Amino acid sequence: YAIERDENDIGVVGEDTLSNALLAVDSGKLFRTVLNFPVNYSVADPVAQLLTALSDSEGRAKPGLDIYESSLVYEPQFMLAWVWTVVSARVQVDIRRLFECNAAGLALVALSSADPRTRKLAYYILDILYARVAEAKTLSGQRQYLLLLDALRNAIVDRSESEFPRIPFAITVFVATSLNVMMHPEHAMFAEVNQLLLRRPYLRLNDIPLLRAVLRSSGNARKQRTHVLRQVAQSARAFDLSLAAFQNADFVNITLVLASNPLGDVLTSRAALTLLFHLTSAENPKGLALYVSKHSSFVLAWIRQQVSLEVNSLVEASARAKLDSESAGSASSLLLIQPALAALGNLTALMRLVLRAIANYPLSVSGGTLLHDRFWVVQSATQVNAPGQTIAITLVLQILEGLASSSAVLGESLLKEFTQSALILLRTCVDTARLLSDMQAGASDQQPPALRAPEIARKALLALRVLETTITRDAYCLRYDPCSMASVARAQFSESLFCNGVVVERKGGAGLYACYSLCVESLLAWCLDAPWSTCSLGESVDIVGRVITVGAQGARKARVWIRDAQLMSATKDERVLNDKLQVLALS
Repeated sequence: YAIERDENDIGVVGEDTLSNALLAVDSGKLFRTVLNFPVNYSVADPVAQLLTALSDSEGRAKPGLDIYESSLVYEPQFMLAWVWTVVSARVQVDIRRLFECNAAGLALVALSSADPRTRKLAYYILDILYARVAEAKTLSGQRQYLLLLDALRNAIVDRSESEFPRIPFAITVFVATSLNVMMHPEHAMFAEVNQLLLRRPYLRLNDIPLLRAVLRSSGNARKQRTHVLRQVAQSARAFDLSLAAFQNADFVNITLVLASNPLGDVLTSRAALTLLFHLTSAENPKGLALYVSKHSSFVLAWIRQQVSLEVNSLVEASARAKLDSESAGSASSLLLIQPALAALGNLTALMRLVLRAIANYPLSVSGGTLLHDRFWVVQSATQVNAPGQTIAITLVLQILEGLASSSAVLGESLLKEFTQSALILLRTCVDTARLLSDMQAGASDQQPPALRAPEIARKALLALRVLETTITRDAYCLRYDPCSMASVARAQFSESLFCNGVVVERKGGAGLYACYSLCVESLLAWCLDAPWSTCSLGESVDIVGRVITVGAQGARKARVWIRDAQLMSATKDERVLNDKLQVLALS
């Protein structure tokens, strides 16, 4: 199946040029590209796609778009074409370097792409690469490489000159990562991978390789289990494509149980968060509807358990940091509050998972049935509650209460690092409540008691008042906001779960002040969206006053709210707020 080429096409690329190009590739960055390959996207026109990604709805350039994500990986389509150029060159190529820099792994994961042209190119690359490996005379580990590639090739039974079948991402990621394992006999997975390949001449496409083997292992069990869990959790990017394999192995439940173990390690917990990050993506509607629903609430139950543990850790760590700083007779240091910062980061990641699950929950799947009607919203008076809505609001209130308690405990010992992480967490909680309120308002005129708007406003303001003591006013120009509701819901890289800041034009105190401004603006949006009957007027006045003070983008909307509130303050009880409203109007 070789692509026809002109004889003069490759003549300008010499052996030295290809060798230098291979050496210049960052293998770590290319490996992240392999794990984060956009398998669910079809590339109709790469140039048009690039222009669309770099411009907004009016055609203007988007400054700072995906600054965080673009620094982590290479552009996959460009790198895949580059690998084809290297492999198809009619000069000697260092095959082992192709494996070491993960160029071959990129071609392997491209077999899972939804785009037929991408898969076709990947098959052509692997055809030529396989022949080069088989013909090599001085390639170390040649037999292991051929054994691994043969296992994948024997599993593909329906390929033809016009058909290029799509392989589950869980399988291609396993083969791509196993190439690195084969190059290092001292690797913890070297024996396990070889035993699997020698046991059977092909890979089962509806199974997850080595999962059961590492769970039963009694040797280097921790390293082996962590390797497989992280690898398979990353392959959940295409969860729906590998849905049969994940269900057969019961991988979701196994991973969450292992992460809940008090004796578990941090890497296992990160694997669970990575799995849920991809599971709650809009690219996997079937998996999301299957594992986050009233029929299967284990995922939300696990998040609720982890939130309770992390809130307790946050309060205890804050109290311990305060006590240690008083004993030492000095202010809190970054080292003392590090456990509290870790708890804040974990809570932010967990709430972002909840926000992603709500925002990306499918309206329908292949059958066309509405799935979220009675899970996230109350549809009618006969419906007692919405299970997902109740759990999410309970988590918001629990985190806000813990955040207010820990901030109050630290008091004057608050550091800017703690304040910024706390503001990001506060904003995520408010965005979650705001999204649920919008969904409920769109589904029904009634407001169920589960939303508990006054209590959320009271606890959010209680935490905000303490955090404000460390914030100084500063000018900023926002370039990129990875913590917004849209950015969290559409993020493609699991590392964004722990992103705790915004990108501004200059450093210093501007980043912290920008986080505060965006936080109060999110509070304003939620306050204005909540019905008047469930939102306290006094707390709304406090929120509006903060928005006007910081000069946020919603200041104009806040002034309109003040005018309407003055008109509605007709009763004797509400007139006591008129003085404060007039002061805000003058400001």
